[in-house]
Amino acid sequence: GYAKVCQEFDLAPIWVLNVYEETPESVVLLFDRLDELGLEVKAVEMGNEPYWDPRSLMNFWKYNQFCQPLAEAIRKHRPEVKIGACFGPLTPGSNYKEKWNEPLSKQKWYDAAIYHEYYGGQGFALEKGVQLPVEAVLYPEHYIDEPVEYFNELLPGMPIWFTEWNIGSKGLEEWKNTGAELLFIGSAVSRVI
Repeated sequence: GYAKVCQEFDLAPIWVLNVYEETPESVVLLFDRLDELGLEVKAVEMGNEPYWDPRSLMNFWKYNQFCQPLAEAIRKHRPEVKIGACFGPLTPGSNYKEKWNEPLSKQKWYDAAIYHEYYGGQGFALEKGVQLPVEAVLYPEHYIDEPVEYFNELLPGMPIWFTEWNIGSKGLEEWKNTGAELLFIGSAVSRVI
């Protein structure tokens, strides 16, 4: 079903690889299977928020150990595929920048920095506090601009893929599927553009 939606709307998704379960051989077979479905693989995200996964919890080196052989296999069999590495949250007062992002920034196996952010209410959003006034959804500039500025300093010239983002959990309790959420999405997309 997902393949049909991608084909109908001419979408090129960023495929998320479960780096903890895949092997170099299985990744090649997965790409072959997607080819059979008529889905060209153009980009992959190596894991999903691996800094919280128990298999690499706040241990960048474990994540790196899983990713390097997969990245090598992708480069060998599909050199045109772009690979994204998952960077940690920019939470003020946390140590993701030092313990995860800085050592990851020194690796050479990826083509893009992947970043996830939820605006308010999840404990790591850039907006202070868990309550946002409704007008805040119209002005997500820092939500986009601060990560862009950070990654431009950390990885000059490297593309940044915002592959997960939305209003945070508290905001969704109040605004999910409302005009306010739609205004937020429109404002954030406009800022990215």
